[in-house]
This record gives sequence, structure tokens and C-alpha cells, in this order.
Amino acid sequence: MALDEATISVLLDWRAVQERERSAAGSEVWVDSGRVFTREDGARLRPQWISTRFEELIKKYGLVQDKHSVEGWSIDRITRHHRISVRTVEVATGGERLPPIRFHDLRHGAATLALLGNVNMKVISETLGHARHSFTADTYTSVLPEVSRAAAEAVAAVVPRRSQPRPSDDTNVISFADHRNRRGRHAG
Repeated sequence: MALDEATISVLLDWRAVQERERSAAGSEVWVDSGRVFTREDGARLRPQWISTRFEELIKKYGLVQDKHSVEGWSIDRITRHHRISVRTVEVATGGERLPPIRFHDLRHGAATLALLGNVNMKVISETLGHARHSFTADTYTSVLPEVSRAAAEAVAAVVPRRSQPRPSDDTNVISFADHRNRRGRHAG
């Protein structure tokens, strides 16, 4: 899977953290699972734990927002109470409310953002591991009206158009409004 530079940088930083954990655990304790994200001893994470932890973090984000905006707690007080960094509190209190979201929904969000970024449907399908890109197209293109509008505009842009001559002022063209006005004057 191809990754952007920012993600690669974050993963390299994480690798350094993981190497420190490996050294601290020692070879007799460390489990070489070959995974990027592991428990502190290198063992694989349980999928259910990941979903549960994600839900906890989403809930904590909402609690931090409520403590600050509803109850009027200071950033320092929230930081001490929840044992989180000042930066984390600043992000939460400066952001929007999060919609109800499950960990698995991030997959759908990534596909939707890729569509908005004009990533080729076949690439999105392969990234998601779908057997057919028609399944990906059926699943995700109906989600975004912007994609349909962009497709319509893209098609219209390549269709050759013949320029229409504009009528000059001296032609004998009468608008519907002029026609109605003239008809009204002769009626009486």
C-alpha cells in the first residue's frame, strides 16, 4: 500500500517508540509478531480491543468538549483530570463535535475521501481489498453527490459545443415579454 510522506514520518517515529519498548522488554519477554501496532511486549492487538479503545477515545473527546464548553473547566483542569496532554485538550476543545462513528467506519471514510480526491476507482478498490471495482463504485459513489456532479461536469467539458451566434439588435427577434406587452397594447 502506498503511503504519503506525513504518514511515513509518523510510522517511523512509532517504530522508534516500539524499538525502545523492545529494548526495555528484553528478548526473553518480547514477542516478535511482525506487527506495526502491538501491545507493549510486541504481541498482536486483539481486534475487539482496537474497536473498544477507539470507542473510549471518541467518548473521551466528547467528555473533554463538555467539561470545557458546558461546565467551563479550564484546559489545565481537564488535562489533570483526564491525564492527557494540553495539546490533546486544545484540539478537542477547538474542534467540532464528532458524529457517532465506529472504528470500521474509518475504512468507509478513507474510501470516500479518496473519491473526493479523484483517486481512480480501481486503485480505491484494490486498497480496500475488493474483488471487483464495480462493487466499490456501487458502494461509494452514491454516497457523494459531489462525485456525481463532478462526473457530469467532466463529461460536459469534453463534449464539443458549437458557439451560438448572438442575435444583433437590428434583427427581428421579439422576446416573450415584448410579445405580451405588444399584445396588451392592441387589445384595447
